[in-house]
Amino acid sequence: MNPYTNRAMITHRKFFFNRKSEIRKVFSRIGSEIPQSVSIVGMKKTGKSSLLFHIFSREIAQKYIKNINDYIFAFVDLQERKSMNVEQFFDLVQREIRAQMPGEIAKHVPEAENTYDGFHQMMETLDSMKKKIVIFLDEFEVVVMNENFGPQFYSFLRSQASSFNVAYVISSREELFTFYKRKEIEESNFWNIFTSSWVGLFDRESSLELIRTLSSEEGYPLGEYSDFILRLAGDHPFYLQVACCAVFDFLACHEGISEKDFEQIENEFKTESWNHFNYLLDRLIERERKIVYDLAMGKKVEYPNEIQILENKGILRKEKDGYSLFSETFSEFVREEKSKGSIVVDKELPSLSPPSPPPPLSPHEFSQVFSSKSREKILRYLAENEAKVKDLVDLLGITRPAVETHLRMLLGFDLIKMRPILSPRIRREYSISKKGRQVLEVFEKMGKKMEPHEDPDFLEVRVGPALTRDEGKHIARISKSTKGKMGIESGSLVILESKDGKSVQCEAKTLRGEKGDKVLLDGETMLLLDIRSNDTIILKKTS
Repeated sequence: MNPYTNRAMITHRKFFFNRKSEIRKVFSRIGSEIPQSVSIVGMKKTGKSSLLFHIFSREIAQKYIKNINDYIFAFVDLQERKSMNVEQFFDLVQREIRAQMPGEIAKHVPEAENTYDGFHQMMETLDSMKKKIVIFLDEFEVVVMNENFGPQFYSFLRSQASSFNVAYVISSREELFTFYKRKEIEESNFWNIFTSSWVGLFDRESSLELIRTLSSEEGYPLGEYSDFILRLAGDHPFYLQVACCAVFDFLACHEGISEKDFEQIENEFKTESWNHFNYLLDRLIERERKIVYDLAMGKKVEYPNEIQILENKGILRKEKDGYSLFSETFSEFVREEKSKGSIVVDKELPSLSPPSPPPPLSPHEFSQVFSSKSREKILRYLAENEAKVKDLVDLLGITRPAVETHLRMLLGFDLIKMRPILSPRIRREYSISKKGRQVLEVFEKMGKKMEPHEDPDFLEVRVGPALTRDEGKHIARISKSTKGKMGIESGSLVILESKDGKSVQCEAKTLRGEKGDKVLLDGETMLLLDIRSNDTIILKKTS
């Protein structure tokens, strides 16, 4: 039987190859003391869903996570749910969580309504049992592009991750901050709880393992045809399957392969792959298509931002002397399409700067950017210097993950630019964008120095330990004078941000009998923010 016929999500471990670094990265996040969320990003047919399902496997998870019995994993495939609403989403997720609960746990978790309150009740019950919930959401862009899901939905998901041991592992074709710039998700800051992990090409060792292992087990080893297969498919996981399938089918019916036979197999590969190649090109912007065409023609390219993006997408492969397209056959396809006029590119790449001034930030976006002194300092520094992450870590005195979180937000607003340095290994260098300079100028004209106590929406407060009855509930008990000063009502949500950029959302309650700006937090919230009693923290109102 031909083992290379699978074109859908791989659900059997035997057929899953590679992705060791991506797997370790995901488990390092969801396996932490407080599970963290991860976004698996990649173009169509790069294996995102297969990777997501592989990580979901409890047999795999127990190799990476200690105390695996503390976890409940739930996998939801959203691909065919393009018209669902919030109630149907919660129904799907809650049914899957319940299906994965051990029997002794399930009998203590009451049936919940398919509402925000119902989901919160389920998470609260499981949290009281010291359970950690990881929700795998495949094809998450289906939700993002659905008008039934607005800011309240994303804010709610974010609040559950802040309030309980809940993490999300999602797959999508774009990074969330890209969706964020064009959807209502921007109002929730949902995107910035995720670490992104791109899924692109296989490494060469894994490609050869895929070619040799499965075919040998079925009695028709393909090892001696590896060079031919790699010429057709490169290290792209989907096209490797297509090429191996064609060679395996031929060997199963013939004694060997002649030169003429190779031509026949190649034509079969092209018949199945050409439409996919077309789809791939159609999803590229003009600048990216120009780079693909230049590489297909053997020209030198010098646009590192786009090169990095195309490498992430699995279209380019890093070579010793530069970059190439992922396979020779794809290069041939590009040249043919260009000769037919199907690929339209300018003679020169457009300027990296937009031809007209970028739109200004909305008041809400402006408030988001300058709510953090660290982001203000980053913009001021990049206005004068280019910098790597390490430079900004040294400048701000905060952790690398905190700096990267700030950079993702600034990139999401187009206030800064990222340029990969291609040798001796890829490193990222950041600089301010034209829009960033304009926004910084507006900020200067406003005369704000961003002292938190000068803005009623942001206040620097001292932290104290929670009241006994509040332990484990993620309640921010705020002094009465502070609530009055900021206009915060009991029961509303507030955001707490530590000096290194970590933030959580909590429910506000009143702290009676205390003077001064103070907030009481439980131990779990302090751990999440990496703070201690008597530290200072920024208290913010939600929009």
